[in-house]
Amino acid sequence: MPQFTQIKASVQNGVGRITFDRLDRRNALSIELFTDLSDCLDAWRDDDGVACAVLTGGEDVFCAGLDLALQSVFDDKDKRAAYSKACMRAYGTLLDYPKPTIAAVAGPALGGGCDIAVFCDIRIGATNAVMGYPQIKMGLTPYFSPLWRIVGLSQAKLLTFSGEKIDAAEALRIGLLDRLVEAGTVVKAATGLA
Repeated sequence: MPQFTQIKASVQNGVGRITFDRLDRRNALSIELFTDLSDCLDAWRDDDGVACAVLTGGEDVFCAGLDLALQSVFDDKDKRAAYSKACMRAYGTLLDYPKPTIAAVAGPALGGGCDIAVFCDIRIGATNAVMGYPQIKMGLTPYFSPLWRIVGLSQAKLLTFSGEKIDAAEALRIGLLDRLVEAGTVVKAATGLA
């Protein structure tokens, strides 16, 4: 198993758990976090001891999206290309993963964090979850697919065009979340389902 700097990985009873580990930055996305996520999932791909993967940030924050401290990255062509490559590898790995993936969403799941949840097979949300694509207000284009297949074309357009954040009840109503559980219990609920 590779060594990770921005996630914690564990396996118990056939369930692999990936916990984003950048709480000081609200689990915001970095090249290293994307790389750790991809490397971990790749390591588990052919591991018979892992039947299902749960992705979480814990009980308070899932993932705040792009780390705004890294915005200068986008001014440098090579750094921008490296970030994009790491991002696309992680998203592609999730989309094509051969084992079930469950997002345990608590607190903010915004921008790329919302994408990660959407790219999982199932999304369990805590009542404190907040989801959305605020990056459109900064001129950054959200990923539209597979979101529209999950919530429908009109709801996907509303979410991605407006940049509005929605609470857990609304996310459940439109199908962005599959189940809703009490705050503080989402990791246990997702692990139990896995």
